[in-house]
Amino acid sequence: MTETEVPYTVGEMAETAEKTPMLLNGDREKLADYIWSLAQLMGMHDWRIKLADDPPPAHPGGDMRPGGFCDVVYGRKYAVIQLAEEWATFEGWELREIICHELCHCHFAPVQWHVNDAAKCMTQREWEMFDSGFTDQMELHIDGISTAWARLLPLPIRDDVPAEEAA
Repeated sequence: MTETEVPYTVGEMAETAEKTPMLLNGDREKLADYIWSLAQLMGMHDWRIKLADDPPPAHPGGDMRPGGFCDVVYGRKYAVIQLAEEWATFEGWELREIICHELCHCHFAPVQWHVNDAAKCMTQREWEMFDSGFTDQMELHIDGISTAWARLLPLPIRDDVPAEEAA
């Protein structure tokens, strides 16, 4: 898989898990530090970002498991990020893009909150129709922005690469 290809499932991202050295030695503390360093580079200096222990939930109505999920707490600069259990076996650029995508949700959360407030003015049917399309568009926009932004951010280090060589 090359950097220009887009992985569609966690399974595709982890196909080569048995022959690929682990990212960040598979250490979740190092992963949390890496997430925080990317958040800092993305202008989130006053945010609190927590790495959850549990994997992301499955997509509603589908069998695809996402690589990550971000829950931004309403009205606060606090987010909980969940990553797939196989995160350490991803390609470095894949992990970077997933984390960047989830962190972009933090920047866009206030737009979602505003739209959720608009639901009070709609019937249930109007809201379901509107929300589905809005959510799809937000994901596409966040994905486009995060894919471009991620390429400007540092890659995580694999355990087979000395730190001085990775820099």
